[in-house]
Amino acid sequence: MMVNLLRSELRKTLTVKLWWTMGLAPLAIGLIAGSLSLALFGGLSGTGSLSAQAGGIVGLFTAIFALLLFSALFGAVNASGEYRHRTITTTFLTTNSRGRSLLAKLSITALVGLLYAVVIEAVTIGSVAVLAGDSARLNSAMFRFLAAGVAVTILWTLVGAGLGILLGNSVAAAVGIVVYYVLGELLLSSVLSSLGAPQLSQFLPQQSSLAAMVNVDGQLFGSLSWWGGLLTMAAWAGLLCGGGWVRNRVRDVG
Repeated sequence: MMVNLLRSELRKTLTVKLWWTMGLAPLAIGLIAGSLSLALFGGLSGTGSLSAQAGGIVGLFTAIFALLLFSALFGAVNASGEYRHRTITTTFLTTNSRGRSLLAKLSITALVGLLYAVVIEAVTIGSVAVLAGDSARLNSAMFRFLAAGVAVTILWTLVGAGLGILLGNSVAAAVGIVVYYVLGELLLSSVLSSLGAPQLSQFLPQQSSLAAMVNVDGQLFGSLSWWGGLLTMAAWAGLLCGGGWVRNRVRDVG
């Protein structure tokens, strides 16, 4: 039964344009960010491997920052699309468990998030390598950063998917993600600071994601370790996906 549900969700995802059109923007940003950051740090003029590495890191950060937003948007729209088109009724009626249907939907959505991360990181690194030539170097710290970026991207995809199935409205979920990502966390951090609890800001999604990626090679950002940042993001994803699962157990989809 679970294999059939996964196959069904995979077909639903791959037979529409959403999954690849949503990845075009961060893909273009990855190409541009790698080139511009390398030029900014002098990699194009052959100033050495240090500038090429710095340019590559800045380019990757820029690409992943955009990738997290678009992966969350994909998760929200893909997971809640059936509610908009009212095909969720058929999906739930043809299975003996709503929970299994949602698990399959979340699994395929996370798989696309994994694909986004791998492709866009490879494109960004590739553009840096082509332009920097022998100055570009991939070391163990960079590989750890790339692995953390993949994990964080998957979690942001699940955050979007969880919000989508919780609200059951793709437009509301997408707008909420954009507003929060662009402005919401900044405002929330300011509120926490004004209340005398600035340390709580480190547990917000964007800051915990930064900690997960930046701190893989030492304590460089905030007070959360890299694994603390990943656990915090996993908690946000679990909270939203769990809330969506509970909501859908009692939701009228007729």
